[in-house]
This record gives sequence, C-alpha cells and structure tokens, in this order.
Amino acid sequence: MLTYAFAAMDHGSLRQAARVLRVQESSVSRNVVKLEQLLEMQLFERNVRGVRLTETGRTWIEIVRAHYEGLLEAFAERVRDKQRCQDAPDWIVLGERR
Repeated sequence: MLTYAFAAMDHGSLRQAARVLRVQESSVSRNVVKLEQLLEMQLFERNVRGVRLTETGRTWIEIVRAHYEGLLEAFAERVRDKQRCQDAPDWIVLGERR
C-alpha cells in the first residue's frame, strides 16, 4: 500500500503511478483507499487532473517515507552483506555457512 501511495504522491496522478508501477490504475486507487481507510484519514485530494496530498497526508507521508526508506536501505545492506559472505573464501567466513 505504501509503495502505491508514494508513487501517487511522486507523480501526482494515479494513472502515472500505475504506469510506473506496471499495474492497473484501479489497483493503485484501491490500495490508496485501503491505506486511507486503515489510517482513518484522507491522504489525497482527488480531482480530474490528478491527486494532491492533503495537509494531513503530507505530514504523515513525510514521517513514514523516512522510516520506509530506512527499512529499504537496511534490507538492501543485509542482502549486500549476505552476498559478500557468499563470495568470500571459506576461510574468511566466520561461523557456519549455509
């Protein structure tokens, strides 16, 4: 859900977000609505030209995006560490190799 909301915010359009994510526009719309229902707040103002964050949505997304990007970086770092261990000679790797 967050990926869809971030894409909608970045592109100002559900249609453009769907194109970038390679999904149907209805999928982006449904996921954004689900997120808004879960949070019990309206994140976006919608009109015929696209979407725009509400003030509440802007505040919430700025906070969440920082945490989300930190999590993505932590996962990416873990994958890089794991790859380095797999590429290292056996005598360098400490502990059990799986």
